[in-house]
Amino acid sequence: LNRINFAIALTAETIPGWKANAAAVASQGARKTLAELTGSEPAAETVAAIEQGANGEQPRPNVVAGAIIASPDFQKR
Repeated sequence: LNRINFAIALTAETIPGWKANAAAVASQGARKTLAELTGSEPAAETVAAIEQGANGEQPRPNVVAGAIIASPDFQKR
C-alpha cells in the first residue's frame, strides 16, 4: 500500500521539488508505457486493472501513471 501511495503522490506532484508529466505518461496507455519502461510485455491483468480504473471509469492521468509505477510489472524491473 505504501508503494501505491508513494507512486500516486509522485505523479500528483505532491512531493516537494518533484515535477511529473502524468498526462504524457497516461496518454500512451498502460500497455505501451509498461512495455517501454520494463522492456517486456506486461501482464494482461495488470493492463486491464490500470485502464479500467475504479468502478470501470476512466481514471485521472496521475492515477494511471501512479498505478503503472506501483504495478508488479514495473516493480520487477
